[in-house]
Amino acid sequence: LWFRADNLPYVETKPLHPSQQVLERRPDGSGVVQIQVQHNYELEREILGFGNSVEVLAPASLRQNIQRRLARAAALYQPAEPPAQ
Repeated sequence: LWFRADNLPYVETKPLHPSQQVLERRPDGSGVVQIQVQHNYELEREILGFGNSVEVLAPASLRQNIQRRLARAAALYQPAEPPAQ
């Protein structure tokens, strides 16, 4: 998981899971965190709770699930279609 600089300190002080490790700290203050967990609904909800402050880098299946869920959420905020004439 990649976290923006404004959320990395929070994730470090309140780990997502006991297996959490910071793999990389980037010059801009962001960083990459690894956790060893099962892919489940609760994990997806936790990740989605970080909004635009997190990007799932791997595994691909989790990344795709998060991407699909965010696309569905974004669709809720699209302007309504005008009524058919």
